[in-house]
Amino acid sequence: MRNWNDSMIGVLIGGLTGTAIGLGGFWLAEIPGTHAMGLVMFFLVPLSAGFAIALVTKKPNRASAAAVLTAIVSLVVLVATGMESFLCVLLLSPLLFVALAAGIALGILFRNLTAKVGDKNVTFTSVVLVSMPLVILAGHRVEVETLVHPRREIVTSTVRLAGEPSDVWASRKKRNYCMTKS
Repeated sequence: MRNWNDSMIGVLIGGLTGTAIGLGGFWLAEIPGTHAMGLVMFFLVPLSAGFAIALVTKKPNRASAAAVLTAIVSLVVLVATGMESFLCVLLLSPLLFVALAAGIALGILFRNLTAKVGDKNVTFTSVVLVSMPLVILAGHRVEVETLVHPRREIVTSTVRLAGEPSDVWASRKKRNYCMTKS
């Protein structure tokens, strides 16, 4: 508890960063004209938010607290504005938390690898953070083609009749399917 103030600042900065990436990603990944949401919305956006949180927070426990704060704030905002329903939030929370945790793990790994290289430049971290919305937008553009355009399928139906084809066709020709004036 001796660094309580630093911990709170780290959690708040991480939470704000994650919330900005999460809500911005939701806005970027929303497909206009349809209500289809895919892997970008439910996995790439929280993964990017977790990655960003790990870059701005220095310790894993602060990143975890910031991820919980991000999830709560983002989901409350989405439900309060009517963009999502409570049931949807409840059902997808496990997937969102898994993606957030994976993003944090990747972010911590990335931060550790760049620290070993000797890159402790704030500009590099800023460039990576600014690129997160671009990654989400690129993922959305790739995914749009599969969600907006329906699959093309050939549907056939078959009717089997007991009889020879010449008898069946002869019977069909005898019927008058045209409407005539009386």
